Amino acid sequence: MKNLKLNTSKKILSLLLGANITLLSGCNHTVVCEVTTPHAHAYVREDGLTRYVQSEKKYYRNFDRTDDYINLEENEQDLNEFEVKKRLIRIDKNMDQLLEFASKNPDGYIYEYTYKLYESHRTGVHCYYTWEDMVDWTGTPNNIEICGEYKELRLTGNIKVLHYTYPTYKVIINEKGKYEIIDGPILDNIEDRTEEYPYLRLDFRSTNYTSVVCLDVDEATKKELNQAVVKQLRVE
Repeated sequence: MKNLKLNTSKKILSLLLGANITLLSGCNHTVVCEVTTPHAHAYVREDGLTRYVQSEKKYYRNFDRTDDYINLEENEQDLNEFEVKKRLIRIDKNMDQLLEFASKNPDGYIYEYTYKLYESHRTGVHCYYTWEDMVDWTGTPNNIEICGEYKELRLTGNIKVLHYTYPTYKVIINEKGKYEIIDGPILDNIEDRTEEYPYLRLDFRSTNYTSVVCLDVDEATKKELNQAVVKQLRVE
């Protein structure tokens, strides 16, 4: 009787797991497509970025399938697969979204500040605390948020310009007959793109692929900005 109950429990568990797997896999079902020639569908992310994928699945990673597509010649199919694998996006297919990103991320000033943070340390079973000197930058010098207990928060007076640039790429066939990514110009303005280097990385906004450059500020501008910050702090 005990073995019967155990076997019954295993069967129920197996059925439940199977049902869950079916439900999960059913979330990304294959969409009926009447296009019979080789093609890639436009998949769009929530932020509007588009990539073209040879798939009929409803979703590809965090992109939603659309009915829009491009036809692919035989020699373009492998290139498209390489683009998808290497997370490349075509600039010309995403220009509106890139211009929107640029408009929402203009150059801005960042301010250096220092403080002491109360941090815990552990040696074996013993725990102790020390005040550690910290240095960081902020774009809101009148509203600096710090996690944890701290003291002696001060602006140093150092100021930089935070500037976004856009590293571009092209794909070539190398001497081994394989596709290869070649670095292109790093653009200050996305509208300066060239046909020779038509790609950005999909995650170009991450610190790995977006060149976030910290530019120096001349002393007169630095003095003016520091005075404005001090004035604002006194008002608040």
